[in-house]
Amino acid sequence: MLVSRCLARASPTTSTVAALATTASPCGRLVRDHIADSLSSYFGSRPEVVGALESPLEFKTMVGRSGYEFRLNEIYRKAGVSWLTPAEIFQPHVGEAIARFVVRNHLGETDEDKDGDQDHLRICEIGGGNGTLAADVMDYVSRNNPRVYETMEYTVLDVSMSLCERQRERVARRGGDGHAQRFSSIAADAASREAWRDLGRSWGGGHVYVLGLEVLDNLAHDRVERREGRWMETWVEYEEDGSGGELGREALRPVRDGLIRRTMEAFDWAGSAGAPGDGSEAGILSSIESFVLGKGGAPADDSGVVFLPTAAQAILENLSREIPSHTLLMMDFDHLPDVRVAGRNAPLVSNTVASVAQDASTYLVPPGSHDIFFPTNFEALAAMYARVAGEGARTTTSACSAFFKEHADLQRTTTMSGYNPLIEDFTNTKVFVGTTRKRTLR
Repeated sequence: MLVSRCLARASPTTSTVAALATTASPCGRLVRDHIADSLSSYFGSRPEVVGALESPLEFKTMVGRSGYEFRLNEIYRKAGVSWLTPAEIFQPHVGEAIARFVVRNHLGETDEDKDGDQDHLRICEIGGGNGTLAADVMDYVSRNNPRVYETMEYTVLDVSMSLCERQRERVARRGGDGHAQRFSSIAADAASREAWRDLGRSWGGGHVYVLGLEVLDNLAHDRVERREGRWMETWVEYEEDGSGGELGREALRPVRDGLIRRTMEAFDWAGSAGAPGDGSEAGILSSIESFVLGKGGAPADDSGVVFLPTAAQAILENLSREIPSHTLLMMDFDHLPDVRVAGRNAPLVSNTVASVAQDASTYLVPPGSHDIFFPTNFEALAAMYARVAGEGARTTTSACSAFFKEHADLQRTTTMSGYNPLIEDFTNTKVFVGTTRKRTLR
């Protein structure tokens, strides 16, 4: 029998929760805080979750798709990891493709924009994983653009102190003192204004390239639900389970949270929506239906539930405020298979046991027991970025395969049969690029 009570909860320990500055309540917290805490427990208690390869894969020796899939299954089985990112599977090719994109844009801008010291290439990566992408990018620049490398600076913002240390070790091991002098990994959350403010001040202005690969899918989201024509925000309230543990249950309240409001308003590209609860919700509803409820894309979900990317909104706001001249490149999944949670943009909640995925139908699972990851609506992301970045912002969205066809060396990832997993696997991924060039004062 469940015993319901208001639990005096300690302040959440994850920096994501602190960065999003939720209004506290002794009887619960917003969904984004619950998810952020659950993910922090999941990754913090399972260092093996973030997998790494001992050496790059030799795609040219693989027979074809079957050989590629056999090799991946073999790696997963032997290493016992939950997943490998494309940057790991296709190292160094993903990193080299991104490095080509960055260097080409950097060199093309040096003669056009005299704001800041354009001789310096500054890169910030959000969530650096094992440091593989950073090492691959720095390797490429040092080999192919030594003059750019001389004044290159690469910084990672990562919430995990243990991963920060792992990143430093990998980058130094790969490039020695040369890389180590140009690389730093800071234990900070990209959703916080302070992280971007400190970074902007240390670099003193100029253009910055910001990278985020498979970051959006693990960012905390909020849940809103439409009831009787009004949008309600969702809180998680906790109950004792009779054995000293807790169970969470959803509670709907009128939308009051500022970040939820701004995220909803950011979807209204026409700029005509009013704030929730002020009697002018038609614009917001129309906008959310266009961007999130499936118009022009996937079929609409009839649950009236939307998962909003509020942590992504916070990152866009704080990046644009503190480093207004930047290029943001994000790669992630635009849809996920086998999602059992109801709602548009709903997460896949999954745990891997003995290499077998076990999916849940709710995000209210025991803390740390499951990964919770979300698809990204890239059309909505572009609208959010354009609204936050303001006049002059430019955005492009494309399939990852198109990006790699333009910037990667495809001969090195082609198997014996002609099958190329870099552009034929991970077909549910896209790349977003947002660029804003504004003069900054030193």
